[in-house]
Amino acid sequence: NYSATVFVAASPQRAWTVLTNHAAMAGVMPDIKQARVLSRSGNTLELEQTYQAPYTFGRRIRATLAVRETPPRQLRYQLIQGDQIKTLAQAIKNRP
Repeated sequence: NYSATVFVAASPQRAWTVLTNHAAMAGVMPDIKQARVLSRSGNTLELEQTYQAPYTFGRRIRATLAVRETPPRQLRYQLIQGDQIKTLAQAIKNRP
C-alpha cells in the first residue's frame, strides 16, 4: 500500500475537479501519455492509463486501474492489470 499527500495552491473544489477529470490527465500530469475511462458506475470507475517517464526508463507502460472516488477528499486506486508495472516496481526496489 502506498499513500501520497500533495499540497497545491488551489481551492479544494478546483483540485477535486482537476483530479477527477481522469480522461484529461494526459494533459495535466506529464508522466501520463494517454488516459481513458473504460467504465463508470457512480463513484467507481475503471481507468486505462499509459505512462512514460524516467522511472519507466523511457518505456511506455500501460495499466488498468480501479478508481474509487470519495468526494471531496480521497481517490483510491487499485491495479487491475499492468504486469510491467509490478516488474518495474520490483526492479526499482532491488536496485543497489
